[in-house]
Amino acid sequence: MAGRVLILTGPPGAGKSTAARRLAEEADLVSFAGGVHVHGDDFMDYVRSGFIEPWMPESHGQNLTITRSLSAACFAFAAGGYLAVLDWIVGPWFLDPYREDARRTGVVLDYVLLRPSEDLASRRARERDERPVADYTHLSPLYAQMSDVGELERHVITTTHLSIDDTLRAIREVMADGRYRLR
Repeated sequence: MAGRVLILTGPPGAGKSTAARRLAEEADLVSFAGGVHVHGDDFMDYVRSGFIEPWMPESHGQNLTITRSLSAACFAFAAGGYLAVLDWIVGPWFLDPYREDARRTGVVLDYVLLRPSEDLASRRARERDERPVADYTHLSPLYAQMSDVGELERHVITTTHLSIDDTLRAIREVMADGRYRLR
């Protein structure tokens, strides 16, 4: 049974965690051993001292270390036959470790960027139960970075007017036909 890695990304408030959880819970047991929700924020919480807020310029080394750790975890689960759904902010600037691990292991790697309007993302971030964001202002530059991802724009699902079920349907569709696969 071959596993697979799905990077499910987008700005804060895009619905990554909700979608990733559901995709992992509903992984088709005919195709996969099961589904795993790899929550990137948990990996940030593992840093107990010396933590630097991830949007700060001096956090690059920390963010790269966390990225490599996330990639290793995802591909280890996939090697066991699982669908590993990574829920984290992964822009083009941090894709190389995932691509390298995909090449090294031969595991299929998909990249899906969920993009609601900034107003909707901000509202969702404020209203969520875990890690609510009272003021989205410091995240607006990150939203802007995730609003133009160059050649990866073809991996975007605009979710402003989609329900969670419609979003999940769209994700499953692009995974099934291989449109959002990274090479």
